[in-house]
Amino acid sequence: MHNNINLFKISFTLVLCVLLSACYGPRLNKHNPQANQSVTPTIATTRDDAIKIDLQFLLIRNSARSWAKDAKWDEYIFNISNLIDDEVVIENISIVDSLGFALDPQTTRKKLNKATKKTKQRFKKAGIKIKLGNGSSHMLTKSISGTVVGAGIGAGIASGGGVTMTAGTLTTAGGAVFVAVPAALVGGIVKIVNNSKVNNKIKKRQTTLPVDINENSSNLIDLFYSAIPSPEKIIINYSINNQKYKLKLVLPESFNGLHYK
Repeated sequence: MHNNINLFKISFTLVLCVLLSACYGPRLNKHNPQANQSVTPTIATTRDDAIKIDLQFLLIRNSARSWAKDAKWDEYIFNISNLIDDEVVIENISIVDSLGFALDPQTTRKKLNKATKKTKQRFKKAGIKIKLGNGSSHMLTKSISGTVVGAGIGAGIASGGGVTMTAGTLTTAGGAVFVAVPAALVGGIVKIVNNSKVNNKIKKRQTTLPVDINENSSNLIDLFYSAIPSPEKIIINYSINNQKYKLKLVLPESFNGLHYK
């Protein structure tokens, strides 16, 4: 009876560790059935004489196809076509929010989280409450949103009979001894692992700017930004033979209220 109680305590502690670790920030979503679909809608488009830009897809917090759970950033995927017989260099793509603030892409998980924190503070000063992943209209929701299907991390705790707990240790029936680890420490370790995996994924997916687009060809450009509330327009800075140009893409009304609480 005593061993059964100890086994329950150990199992409960380990399960609690796993559940707590799932609350420690963004992590990979390995169970999203839509993540690898290649067909994407065009949300918005514009062009000039030299280039055409399509906003192909937008990944927000826990939206359809999200590869990360509880992300604190937005991921914009563009298709940019070079329409001329010369090389075009995409220098930068910035996104302007509803307060008129232009945000540049960020390259790491840490920088993205920091940028989102600053964005939320700026909107708070303006009297606007922000909740990531909230507020998109039905039209935009059909394009980018929908709660993903995902299981918690750390699934599967090995079970076995004859486990006892004595003086801060775990002992199996076979005599192996394991040091008991506090739940907070386990959660901290899992958080570090999650952060590393997410950061590596961001680095792998992102496009490094500036990027060259060969004559009469197209490139997919994947960029990460802080969570941008109610974005209004996208500014594309590019050059041809060192001559600077700018193209503006006005976003549709369906973006109004994105990330607003």
